[in-house]
Amino acid sequence: MKVVILQINPLIGDLAVFPELALCGYPPRDLLEQRVFVTANERCLEKLVARVRGIGVVCGLVTGNPDEAGKTLYNAAVLFEDGKVLHQANKQLLPTYD
Repeated sequence: MKVVILQINPLIGDLAVFPELALCGYPPRDLLEQRVFVTANERCLEKLVARVRGIGVVCGLVTGNPDEAGKTLYNAAVLFEDGKVLHQANKQLLPTYD
């Protein structure tokens, strides 16, 4: 496992854009079969949304599907700012062509 520390100095009014699956790492593979992994990923997003202020953020993560229909998980990008999730976009075309 690699551990890195990142420091940025964004300006107010900017938008920070993180890569696909930035919260869990890419590719998560069989970790997606563990509900505790997905739940931890969602909780991490909740903490970020609650704490980040003064800048818009787009962040990639794995999230569960709240509906009965469709896939059980989403590879999603979430836009949030000042404690509020503004939009979630779920990846449509996965490289596995499932």
